[in-house]
Amino acid sequence: MTNRAGCSGRWRALATRHPELFSLVGLVVLCVAMALVTDRFFSWENFSNIGRQVSINAIIAVGMTIVIITGGIDLSVGAVMTLSMTVAAGAMLSSFPVVISIALGIGTGLLFGAINGALVAYARLPAIIVTLGTLYLYRGLTFIASGAKQIDRQYIPGPLKAMSANSPPLIC
Repeated sequence: MTNRAGCSGRWRALATRHPELFSLVGLVVLCVAMALVTDRFFSWENFSNIGRQVSINAIIAVGMTIVIITGGIDLSVGAVMTLSMTVAAGAMLSSFPVVISIALGIGTGLLFGAINGALVAYARLPAIIVTLGTLYLYRGLTFIASGAKQIDRQYIPGPLKAMSANSPPLIC
């Protein structure tokens, strides 16, 4: 019995010192299970698809990591991203060149991020309150900008669609 208690104590100590190891073990077990279920799990097409699907969240996570490390919080980041993409897609639908449309989307993100930053830094409002409020404000602006409609893929220019397709990316 003492051996079993010692083993339990070692696992508890390991879990306390390195809690991320259990997430890694869970991921490995999940990958092995998926590989056993389908022979296409470890294929290039699957990894490419996963990469495309997580790319937006990964970009947001990098920015959020910096915000959280500095002791802040931003709850409106998803709404800012959605508004920026809506502006960019709307510009493309209005026959703006792809590069200009992307620049407008990036500019929108910069503008509304700067508004959040100014409210926190200069007005000295709590970041959680500011970003919670602007989350709903920016969602509303997205709703208005899109006319409450989804922008269908068929209206997006070919070169931009090619960036998200299985074919090699095209330079716009």
